[in-house]
Amino acid sequence: MKKGENIYKRKDGRFEGRYVIGLTEEGRKKYGSVYGPTKTAVRKKLAEAKAKIRNAETISKYDISFEEAAINWLHTISNLKATTYSTYRSYVNVLIPIIGDYRINQIDQNVKGDVICVLKKRDYKETTIRAYIKIVERIVSASIERSTSSLKYSEDNTEQVHTLELIPDDEFELLTEEIQRDVNLCKLAISLIAFAGLKIGEVCGLKWGMIDFDQNTLTIDSTIQRTKSRNGAKNATNVEVMNIKPRTIYMPINLAELLKRYKGLAKSNYYVVSGSRMLKENRTIQYKMKILFESLGMPNYTTTAIRNTFAVHSLENGVNPKALAIMLGVGLESILKYYEYIEVDLKKEVQKIK
Repeated sequence: MKKGENIYKRKDGRFEGRYVIGLTEEGRKKYGSVYGPTKTAVRKKLAEAKAKIRNAETISKYDISFEEAAINWLHTISNLKATTYSTYRSYVNVLIPIIGDYRINQIDQNVKGDVICVLKKRDYKETTIRAYIKIVERIVSASIERSTSSLKYSEDNTEQVHTLELIPDDEFELLTEEIQRDVNLCKLAISLIAFAGLKIGEVCGLKWGMIDFDQNTLTIDSTIQRTKSRNGAKNATNVEVMNIKPRTIYMPINLAELLKRYKGLAKSNYYVVSGSRMLKENRTIQYKMKILFESLGMPNYTTTAIRNTFAVHSLENGVNPKALAIMLGVGLESILKYYEYIEVDLKKEVQKIK
């Protein structure tokens, strides 16, 4: 017998392993036992039993409320850039009223179900719900060294998740026809997303000086983000222009025509979708988009849905995946997800890319 194993052979031929499960009121060790036909079997059972004890001690050590854990987690990520931190804090602000009073060691499948039900009643999209569940997981994992809750977002509690929001072809065609008629700032913003795949922040940060009509190109080198103040002051927000890695893309003919038609006497340092030196925020553009969608009898699609639809149509029309990745400003792996939504024969290209 190895020193410290505490394994003995009993008179009935079986082996018994003993392990400490706690202390009596007098302070003496209290033991539990496991049994098996061989010493190896008992040794394995002992290891499992001791692991459960250690796990219980860990849970007890970190037996704090989810609200406390979430606040602690925010402190640990405070060195992230302002936009990322602001996003995470908004997630936490939604989660705390739902499960803030639960202890960390109570976060289980049922609690996860509560979160999902509440968010569904608020008409959150499935992809957004998944993001909230991932935040719960991260907070739990940060509070106890290894997560003891089974927080896998699965089909047992909700329907199949669609990871990509797209606009149906007939509605996308209606939208693209409309934005080329009687062009205004809102339609121009949608055109830059629907015909060139820009993000809404990049659209708002684009200046006329970055458009070369002779070469038929536009260069994206900045984006704007609305961030909340970290001190939590009410209504304390900032709109920031952030530099990004520059990329130059060719403009489709229809987009170039729209931009030429609208430019007029605008100066090179004017923002395209504001027509002045003043920034126009994402929210303003999105609000006007909502009005446009309503006038067309369409749902209020997100700018991400427009961008996703542009990407899928580009692949269907034979655009090289690597070229599309450059155009969108993403890695090639991000392009592969779009292949799930195009014709089967085009999916063969995935293997070539990999």
